[in-house]
Amino acid sequence: VYNPEMSTAAAAPKISLNPGYNPFKSSSSTGAVPMGAGFSVPKSKPQVDEKWEQLYEGLKDQDDVQGMEQTMVFSDDSSQDNTPDSIIAEKSPAHYQYKGKYIMTAVKSGLMIIDQHRAHVRVLFEQYLRQLADRTFHSQKVLFPEVVQFPMSEKVIFEKILPEMESMGFELEDLGGGSYAVNSVPGGLEGLNPLKLVQDMVSSAVEKGVSAIDEI
Repeated sequence: VYNPEMSTAAAAPKISLNPGYNPFKSSSSTGAVPMGAGFSVPKSKPQVDEKWEQLYEGLKDQDDVQGMEQTMVFSDDSSQDNTPDSIIAEKSPAHYQYKGKYIMTAVKSGLMIIDQHRAHVRVLFEQYLRQLADRTFHSQKVLFPEVVQFPMSEKVIFEKILPEMESMGFELEDLGGGSYAVNSVPGGLEGLNPLKLVQDMVSSAVEKGVSAIDEI
């Protein structure tokens, strides 16, 4: 039975420490094994490295052979074409444009200067000649059809050359009373007045007796 009169105060616990204790200090007398004593570093390369080296030796021999072949090809090319003229020809462009009007190009006999506008006209002229000979003109619709009026004397000639004009790309609609609507003209005649062109063709055919192809 608990008796409060007989109870005494409990004594406080005491902790004793050894100031000379070191857990990391090794002692030969205790027989402890020093750290790292059970591990050893191999001094020789593994056998896997030797196998990789043998594999790379075969690839290295192939690269050496290919390098020698490429060197021989490049040396042959340089020996065949190493003149100053060939070097200049490779680095120089095929032609030059001078002042936006002329084309300068090198030919065997020297330097050729070409007028751009005249060359363009010449190309179109030859193209139209081929189209006239082959009857391969393409029609181009006009935005606002114009009406041309022919007197009776010109209407007879116009009706004769109308099939030729249609084969060249003209499209004229008969409105009656000698009036015709110009709906289409040959392609490539941009900038020309279609009404005046048809009138001039018919007038020349009446005066000179030429065909529509000769007039155009």
